[in-house]
Amino acid sequence: MTQEILLPLAMLYANGKESVEGATRFQKLVFLSQKETDVEKTFMYRSDDFGPFSKELHAALEELENRGIIDRTIRTNRSGKETYIYTLTGFGERIIEQIQENNDAEEFEDLLEQVEKTKSEYNNIPLDRLLQYVYSNHRNYTNNSKLDNILEKLPGS
Repeated sequence: MTQEILLPLAMLYANGKESVEGATRFQKLVFLSQKETDVEKTFMYRSDDFGPFSKELHAALEELENRGIIDRTIRTNRSGKETYIYTLTGFGERIIEQIQENNDAEEFEDLLEQVEKTKSEYNNIPLDRLLQYVYSNHRNYTNNSKLDNILEKLPGS
């Protein structure tokens, strides 16, 4: 199985199959996994409206959803905006079980260990704090962002 499939699956399987709330958060979690752990640099990132963005990751998530491997539901957040919630489906869980039973098991477990570091640290913090962290530590991926002025006005900036 390719790394383009394994990395998003590992992200959703990590930390007890905890969901990831928001496309922006998912992008940043994978970005930080690639930049700050030993995760293979699978997805190419560029500076975009909300910081680092990977078209390839976006496409991989759509493909995984279309194949019924992950679920992307829409929830309206407190401010009235729609947010995607990403979770593994039962089919996705069975795929991971198969991976863990075959020759890719060690590679997947190594990937999972690295991804869990990032997910446990950043999945449950407020999105504005996650973005502040990314903007502070990876400035070269934020030069096209629409958020610079907003983030500068937030406490702790």
